[in-house]
Amino acid sequence: MWLYRFALLLLTPVILLKIRRFQKKYRHYRPKEALGFWPSVSADLWIHCASVGEVLAVRPLIVQLREKHPTYRFLITTMTPTGAEQVEKSFPFAEHRYLPMDWRFSVKRALKQLTCKHLLIVETELWPNLLFQAKQQGLRVDVVNARLSERSFLRYQKFSHVSRPLFKLPDSFLAHAKSDAERFEALGAKKVLTTGSIKFDLAVSPDVLEDNWREQLGSRFVWIAASTHQGEDEIALNAHKATFAKRVGCVAFACAASS
Repeated sequence: MWLYRFALLLLTPVILLKIRRFQKKYRHYRPKEALGFWPSVSADLWIHCASVGEVLAVRPLIVQLREKHPTYRFLITTMTPTGAEQVEKSFPFAEHRYLPMDWRFSVKRALKQLTCKHLLIVETELWPNLLFQAKQQGLRVDVVNARLSERSFLRYQKFSHVSRPLFKLPDSFLAHAKSDAERFEALGAKKVLTTGSIKFDLAVSPDVLEDNWREQLGSRFVWIAASTHQGEDEIALNAHKATFAKRVGCVAFACAASS
Protein backbone atom coordinates (compact mmCIF):
# COMPACT_ATOMS: atom_id res chain seq x y z
CA MET A 1 0.00 0.00 0.00
CA TRP A 2 2.89 2.33 0.73
CA LEU A 3 4.06 1.94 -2.89
CA TYR A 4 0.62 2.99 -4.19
CA ARG A 5 0.52 5.99 -1.88
CA PHE A 6 4.02 7.03 -2.94
CA ALA A 7 3.05 6.80 -6.63
CA LEU A 8 -0.08 8.82 -5.92
CA LEU A 9 2.04 11.46 -4.21
CA LEU A 10 4.25 11.72 -7.30
CA LEU A 11 1.16 12.12 -9.48
CA THR A 12 -0.30 14.90 -7.31
CA PRO A 13 0.66 17.76 -9.70
CA VAL A 14 -0.99 15.92 -12.62
CA ILE A 15 -4.16 15.26 -10.60
CA LEU A 16 -4.38 18.88 -9.45
CA LEU A 17 -3.92 20.03 -13.05
CA LYS A 18 -6.80 17.80 -14.14
CA ILE A 19 -9.03 19.23 -11.40
CA ARG A 20 -8.09 22.73 -12.55
CA ARG A 21 -8.93 21.91 -16.19
CA PHE A 22 -12.32 20.53 -15.18
CA GLN A 23 -12.98 23.70 -13.18
CA LYS A 24 -12.13 25.96 -16.13
CA LYS A 25 -14.10 23.94 -18.68
CA TYR A 26 -17.23 23.15 -16.62
CA ARG A 27 -18.81 25.90 -14.56
CA HIS A 28 -20.83 23.44 -12.48
CA TYR A 29 -17.75 21.39 -11.48
CA ARG A 30 -17.16 21.42 -7.70
CA PRO A 31 -13.40 20.99 -7.13
CA LYS A 32 -13.71 21.07 -3.33
CA GLU A 33 -15.63 17.80 -3.44
CA ALA A 34 -12.80 16.18 -5.41
CA LEU A 35 -10.55 17.19 -2.50
CA GLY A 36 -12.89 15.59 0.03
CA PHE A 37 -14.84 18.65 1.18
CA TRP A 38 -18.32 17.12 0.92
CA PRO A 39 -21.49 18.69 2.28
CA SER A 40 -23.03 16.19 4.68
CA VAL A 41 -25.23 13.56 3.02
CA SER A 42 -27.38 10.61 4.12
CA ALA A 43 -28.30 7.77 1.78
CA ASP A 44 -29.62 4.23 1.79
CA LEU A 45 -27.42 3.33 -1.17
CA TRP A 46 -24.27 4.93 -2.53
CA ILE A 47 -23.55 4.12 -6.19
CA HIS A 48 -20.24 5.07 -7.77
CA CYS A 49 -20.11 5.53 -11.55
CA ALA A 50 -16.87 6.69 -13.15
CA SER A 51 -18.53 8.63 -15.97
CA VAL A 52 -21.40 8.74 -18.46
CA GLY A 53 -21.27 5.11 -19.60
CA GLU A 54 -21.57 3.72 -16.10
CA VAL A 55 -24.40 6.14 -15.23
CA LEU A 56 -26.37 4.96 -18.26
CA ALA A 57 -25.60 1.32 -17.56
CA VAL A 58 -26.86 1.44 -13.98
CA ARG A 59 -30.19 3.06 -14.92
CA PRO A 60 -32.22 -0.21 -15.10
CA LEU A 61 -30.93 -1.26 -11.69
CA ILE A 62 -31.89 2.06 -10.09
CA VAL A 63 -35.33 1.95 -11.71
CA GLN A 64 -35.96 -1.52 -10.26
CA LEU A 65 -34.67 -0.51 -6.83
CA ARG A 66 -36.97 2.52 -6.77
CA GLU A 67 -39.94 0.37 -7.71
CA LYS A 68 -39.13 -2.04 -4.90
CA HIS A 69 -38.05 0.61 -2.36
CA PRO A 70 -39.85 3.90 -3.18
CA THR A 71 -38.38 5.70 -0.17
CA TYR A 72 -34.76 4.82 -0.93
CA ARG A 73 -32.35 7.75 -0.82
CA PHE A 74 -29.62 7.51 -3.46
CA LEU A 75 -26.16 9.06 -3.50
CA ILE A 76 -24.41 8.82 -6.88
CA THR A 77 -20.77 9.78 -7.28
CA THR A 78 -18.86 10.36 -10.50
CA MET A 79 -15.31 11.35 -11.42
CA THR A 80 -16.22 13.54 -14.39
CA PRO A 81 -18.44 16.59 -14.96
CA THR A 82 -20.06 14.87 -17.94
CA GLY A 83 -21.00 12.02 -15.64
CA ALA A 84 -22.48 14.52 -13.20
CA GLU A 85 -24.57 16.05 -15.98
CA GLN A 86 -25.93 12.61 -16.85
CA VAL A 87 -26.80 11.91 -13.20
CA GLU A 88 -28.75 15.18 -13.01
CA LYS A 89 -30.58 14.32 -16.22
CA SER A 90 -31.32 10.66 -15.46
CA PHE A 91 -31.77 10.73 -11.66
CA PRO A 92 -32.98 14.15 -10.49
CA PHE A 93 -34.13 12.53 -7.23
CA ALA A 94 -30.58 11.48 -6.29
CA GLU A 95 -27.86 13.38 -4.45
CA HIS A 96 -24.65 13.80 -6.43
CA ARG A 97 -21.09 14.22 -5.23
CA TYR A 98 -17.77 14.13 -7.02
CA LEU A 99 -15.72 11.20 -5.78
CA PRO A 100 -12.71 12.46 -3.85
CA MET A 101 -9.36 11.84 -5.46
CA ASP A 102 -7.87 8.76 -3.88
CA TRP A 103 -5.59 10.48 -1.39
CA ARG A 104 -6.18 8.97 2.04
CA PHE A 105 -6.86 12.34 3.69
CA SER A 106 -9.43 13.42 1.05
CA VAL A 107 -11.33 10.11 1.13
CA LYS A 108 -11.37 10.08 4.93
CA ARG A 109 -12.59 13.69 5.05
CA ALA A 110 -15.44 12.98 2.61
CA LEU A 111 -16.61 9.81 4.34
CA LYS A 112 -16.87 11.65 7.65
CA GLN A 113 -19.73 13.61 6.04
CA LEU A 114 -21.51 10.45 4.85
CA THR A 115 -24.20 8.41 6.57
CA CYS A 116 -24.61 5.24 4.52
CA LYS A 117 -24.03 1.50 4.91
CA HIS A 118 -23.83 0.22 1.35
CA LEU A 119 -21.54 1.16 -1.55
CA LEU A 120 -22.19 -0.19 -5.05
CA ILE A 121 -19.32 0.26 -7.50
CA VAL A 122 -20.22 0.02 -11.20
CA GLU A 123 -17.66 -1.91 -13.27
CA THR A 124 -14.15 -1.99 -11.77
CA GLU A 125 -13.35 1.34 -10.13
CA LEU A 126 -11.20 -0.15 -7.38
CA TRP A 127 -9.53 2.77 -5.67
CA PRO A 128 -7.43 1.38 -2.76
CA ASN A 129 -7.87 4.22 -0.26
CA LEU A 130 -11.59 4.43 -1.02
CA LEU A 131 -12.05 0.70 -0.41
CA PHE A 132 -9.96 0.65 2.76
CA GLN A 133 -11.71 3.67 4.25
CA ALA A 134 -15.19 2.42 3.25
CA LYS A 135 -14.60 -0.95 4.91
CA GLN A 136 -13.11 0.72 7.96
CA GLN A 137 -16.27 2.79 8.25
CA GLY A 138 -18.39 -0.37 8.10
CA LEU A 139 -19.83 -0.10 4.58
CA ARG A 140 -20.79 -3.15 2.58
CA VAL A 141 -19.08 -2.92 -0.82
CA ASP A 142 -20.32 -4.74 -3.93
CA VAL A 143 -18.94 -4.40 -7.46
CA VAL A 144 -21.54 -4.81 -10.22
CA ASN A 145 -20.97 -5.34 -13.94
CA ALA A 146 -17.41 -6.16 -12.89
CA ARG A 147 -14.97 -6.62 -15.76
CA LEU A 148 -11.28 -7.46 -15.86
CA SER A 149 -9.38 -7.87 -19.13
CA GLU A 150 -6.58 -10.40 -19.52
CA ARG A 151 -4.10 -7.55 -19.81
CA SER A 152 -5.26 -5.92 -16.55
CA PHE A 153 -5.35 -9.32 -14.85
CA LEU A 154 -1.69 -9.99 -15.72
CA ARG A 155 -0.74 -6.54 -14.47
CA TYR A 156 -2.51 -7.08 -11.15
CA GLN A 157 -1.02 -10.58 -10.87
CA LYS A 158 2.45 -9.17 -11.36
CA PHE A 159 1.96 -7.08 -8.21
CA SER A 160 -0.08 -9.67 -6.31
CA HIS A 161 1.36 -8.64 -2.94
CA VAL A 162 -0.49 -5.34 -3.42
CA SER A 163 -3.50 -6.44 -5.49
CA ARG A 164 -4.62 -9.51 -3.51
CA PRO A 165 -5.47 -7.53 -0.33
CA LEU A 166 -7.30 -5.03 -2.56
CA PHE A 167 -9.50 -7.67 -4.25
CA LYS A 168 -10.37 -9.19 -0.88
CA LEU A 169 -11.97 -5.94 0.33
CA PRO A 170 -15.28 -5.93 -1.64
CA ASP A 171 -17.97 -8.21 -0.20
CA SER A 172 -18.83 -9.48 -3.68
CA PHE A 173 -18.08 -9.14 -7.37
CA LEU A 174 -20.99 -9.54 -9.79
CA ALA A 175 -18.99 -10.32 -12.90
CA HIS A 176 -19.76 -9.43 -16.49
CA ALA A 177 -18.75 -12.87 -17.80
CA LYS A 178 -17.35 -16.21 -16.63
CA SER A 179 -13.84 -15.29 -17.81
CA ASP A 180 -13.99 -12.11 -15.70
CA ALA A 181 -15.21 -14.11 -12.69
CA GLU A 182 -12.31 -16.54 -13.00
CA ARG A 183 -9.81 -13.67 -13.05
CA PHE A 184 -11.33 -12.05 -9.96
CA GLU A 185 -11.21 -15.37 -8.11
CA ALA A 186 -7.58 -15.90 -9.11
CA LEU A 187 -6.77 -12.50 -7.59
CA GLY A 188 -8.31 -13.43 -4.24
CA ALA A 189 -11.86 -12.04 -4.43
CA LYS A 190 -14.00 -13.51 -1.65
CA LYS A 191 -17.33 -13.98 -3.44
CA VAL A 192 -17.76 -13.88 -7.20
CA LEU A 193 -20.97 -14.43 -9.19
CA THR A 194 -21.42 -14.31 -12.96
CA THR A 195 -24.51 -12.19 -13.62
CA GLY A 196 -23.96 -10.84 -17.15
CA SER A 197 -23.84 -7.22 -18.20
CA ILE A 198 -26.43 -4.83 -16.80
CA LYS A 199 -25.91 -2.76 -19.96
CA PHE A 200 -28.00 -5.32 -21.84
CA ASP A 201 -30.91 -4.42 -19.54
CA LEU A 202 -31.09 -0.93 -21.04
CA ALA A 203 -34.44 -0.28 -22.68
CA VAL A 204 -34.83 1.95 -25.71
CA SER A 205 -36.53 5.19 -24.74
CA PRO A 206 -40.04 5.70 -26.19
CA ASP A 207 -38.84 9.11 -27.43
CA VAL A 208 -36.22 7.39 -29.59
CA LEU A 209 -38.78 4.97 -30.98
CA GLU A 210 -41.16 7.82 -31.74
CA ASP A 211 -38.43 9.71 -33.60
CA ASN A 212 -38.18 6.70 -35.91
CA TRP A 213 -34.54 7.19 -36.84
CA ARG A 214 -34.46 4.36 -39.35
CA GLU A 215 -37.25 5.95 -41.36
CA GLN A 216 -35.38 9.25 -41.42
CA LEU A 217 -32.08 7.67 -42.43
CA GLY A 218 -33.65 5.46 -45.09
CA SER A 219 -31.53 2.62 -46.47
CA ARG A 220 -28.18 4.32 -45.88
CA PHE A 221 -25.48 2.33 -44.14
CA VAL A 222 -24.74 3.72 -40.65
CA TRP A 223 -21.81 2.99 -38.40
CA ILE A 224 -20.58 4.49 -35.14
CA ALA A 225 -17.16 4.90 -33.54
CA ALA A 226 -18.09 5.23 -29.88
CA SER A 227 -15.95 5.97 -26.81
CA THR A 228 -12.83 6.60 -28.83
CA HIS A 229 -9.51 7.45 -27.22
CA GLN A 230 -6.75 9.78 -28.35
CA GLY A 231 -5.43 8.78 -31.75
CA GLU A 232 -8.37 6.51 -32.60
CA ASP A 233 -10.51 9.20 -34.26
CA GLU A 234 -8.03 9.45 -37.14
CA ILE A 235 -8.15 5.67 -37.68
CA ALA A 236 -11.96 5.73 -37.70
CA LEU A 237 -12.09 8.68 -40.10
CA ASN A 238 -9.65 7.02 -42.51
CA ALA A 239 -11.75 3.86 -42.45
CA HIS A 240 -14.83 5.99 -43.09
CA LYS A 241 -13.23 7.67 -46.09
CA ALA A 242 -12.25 4.30 -47.55
CA THR A 243 -15.78 3.00 -47.06
CA PHE A 244 -17.33 6.18 -48.43
CA ALA A 245 -15.24 5.91 -51.59
CA LYS A 246 -16.82 2.54 -52.32
CA ARG A 247 -20.36 3.50 -51.32
CA VAL A 248 -20.70 7.09 -52.53
CA GLY A 249 -23.75 8.82 -51.05
CA CYS A 250 -24.72 5.80 -48.99
CA VAL A 251 -22.79 6.20 -45.74
CA ALA A 252 -23.67 8.07 -42.55
CA PHE A 253 -20.99 8.28 -39.85
CA ALA A 254 -21.04 9.30 -36.20
CA CYS A 255 -18.10 9.52 -33.84
CA ALA A 256 -18.61 9.79 -30.09
CA ALA A 257 -15.43 10.49 -28.16
CA SER A 258 -15.07 9.40 -24.56
CA SER A 259 -14.77 12.03 -21.86
